[in-house]
Amino acid sequence: MKQSLFGAVIRAPIVEEIIFSFFPYQFLYLPTGMFWEIGLVRSVLFSLIHWKFGLPFMIYAFIFGLVGWAIMVNYGLIFVILAHCLLNIIDWRIGTRRILTKGKFTL
Repeated sequence: MKQSLFGAVIRAPIVEEIIFSFFPYQFLYLPTGMFWEIGLVRSVLFSLIHWKFGLPFMIYAFIFGLVGWAIMVNYGLIFVILAHCLLNIIDWRIGTRRILTKGKFTL
Protein backbone atom coordinates (compact mmCIF):
# COMPACT_ATOMS: atom_id res chain seq x y z
CA MET A 1 0.00 0.00 0.00
CA LYS A 2 1.44 3.35 -1.03
CA GLN A 3 1.61 6.08 1.58
CA SER A 4 0.42 9.57 0.71
CA LEU A 5 2.93 12.38 0.47
CA PHE A 6 1.16 14.10 3.39
CA GLY A 7 1.49 10.91 5.43
CA ALA A 8 5.17 10.52 4.65
CA VAL A 9 6.19 14.14 5.11
CA ILE A 10 3.87 15.32 7.90
CA ARG A 11 1.92 12.59 9.69
CA ALA A 12 4.63 9.92 10.01
CA PRO A 13 7.31 12.27 11.41
CA ILE A 14 4.90 13.69 13.99
CA VAL A 15 3.58 10.32 15.15
CA GLU A 16 6.95 8.54 15.06
CA GLU A 17 8.80 11.29 16.90
CA ILE A 18 6.17 11.54 19.61
CA ILE A 19 6.41 7.78 20.14
CA PHE A 20 10.16 7.29 19.65
CA SER A 21 11.56 10.60 20.92
CA PHE A 22 9.15 12.50 23.16
CA PHE A 23 7.89 9.59 25.28
CA PRO A 24 11.34 8.09 25.91
CA TYR A 25 12.66 11.58 26.70
CA GLN A 26 9.87 12.40 29.16
CA PHE A 27 9.47 9.02 30.83
CA LEU A 28 12.93 7.44 30.62
CA TYR A 29 15.65 10.02 29.99
CA LEU A 30 14.54 12.81 32.34
CA PRO A 31 14.18 10.48 35.37
CA THR A 32 17.36 8.48 34.69
CA GLY A 33 19.70 10.55 32.51
CA MET A 34 20.69 7.39 30.59
CA PHE A 35 21.41 9.11 27.28
CA TRP A 36 23.23 6.36 25.36
CA GLU A 37 21.21 3.41 26.63
CA ILE A 38 17.87 5.01 25.79
CA GLY A 39 19.22 6.39 22.50
CA LEU A 40 20.43 2.98 21.35
CA VAL A 41 17.21 1.17 22.26
CA ARG A 42 15.15 3.97 20.71
CA SER A 43 17.18 3.76 17.50
CA VAL A 44 16.88 -0.03 17.24
CA LEU A 45 13.10 0.17 17.69
CA PHE A 46 12.90 3.06 15.21
CA SER A 47 14.84 1.07 12.62
CA LEU A 48 12.68 -2.02 13.19
CA ILE A 49 9.48 -0.18 12.26
CA HIS A 50 11.14 0.54 8.89
CA TRP A 51 11.84 -3.17 8.17
CA LYS A 52 9.57 -3.18 5.10
CA PHE A 53 12.08 -0.92 3.32
CA GLY A 54 14.89 -3.46 3.69
CA LEU A 55 18.10 -3.78 5.69
CA PRO A 56 19.99 -0.87 4.07
CA PHE A 57 17.16 1.51 4.93
CA MET A 58 16.94 0.06 8.44
CA ILE A 59 20.61 0.94 8.94
CA TYR A 60 19.87 4.43 7.61
CA ALA A 61 16.90 4.67 10.04
CA PHE A 62 19.08 3.47 12.94
CA ILE A 63 21.65 6.19 12.25
CA PHE A 64 18.94 8.84 11.97
CA GLY A 65 17.49 7.41 15.18
CA LEU A 66 20.71 8.28 16.99
CA VAL A 67 20.87 11.72 15.40
CA GLY A 68 17.18 12.28 16.09
CA TRP A 69 17.68 11.32 19.73
CA ALA A 70 20.49 13.85 20.09
CA ILE A 71 18.30 16.50 18.45
CA MET A 72 15.43 15.66 20.83
CA VAL A 73 17.58 15.86 23.94
CA ASN A 74 19.37 19.05 22.92
CA TYR A 75 16.73 21.01 20.99
CA GLY A 76 13.30 19.46 21.63
CA LEU A 77 10.41 17.78 19.90
CA ILE A 78 9.66 20.42 17.26
CA PHE A 79 13.23 20.29 15.92
CA VAL A 80 13.38 16.50 15.72
CA ILE A 81 10.02 16.49 13.90
CA LEU A 82 11.32 19.13 11.47
CA ALA A 83 14.51 17.11 10.88
CA HIS A 84 12.44 13.98 10.21
CA CYS A 85 10.18 15.92 7.82
CA LEU A 86 13.24 17.23 6.01
CA LEU A 87 14.71 13.75 5.61
CA ASN A 88 11.40 12.46 4.26
CA ILE A 89 11.23 15.37 1.80
CA ILE A 90 14.76 14.56 0.66
CA ASP A 91 13.74 10.90 0.28
CA TRP A 92 10.72 11.98 -1.76
CA ARG A 93 12.75 14.30 -4.01
CA ILE A 94 15.94 12.27 -4.59
CA GLY A 95 14.74 8.76 -3.74
CA THR A 96 16.85 7.67 -0.77
CA ARG A 97 14.82 4.47 -0.44
CA ARG A 98 15.12 3.70 -4.15
CA ILE A 99 18.88 4.25 -3.98
CA LEU A 100 19.26 2.07 -0.87
CA THR A 101 16.97 -0.66 -2.19
CA LYS A 102 18.18 -0.51 -5.80
CA GLY A 103 14.74 0.48 -7.06
CA LYS A 104 12.78 -2.23 -5.25
CA PHE A 105 10.71 0.24 -3.21
CA THR A 106 9.00 3.50 -4.07
CA LEU A 107 6.82 5.88 -2.09
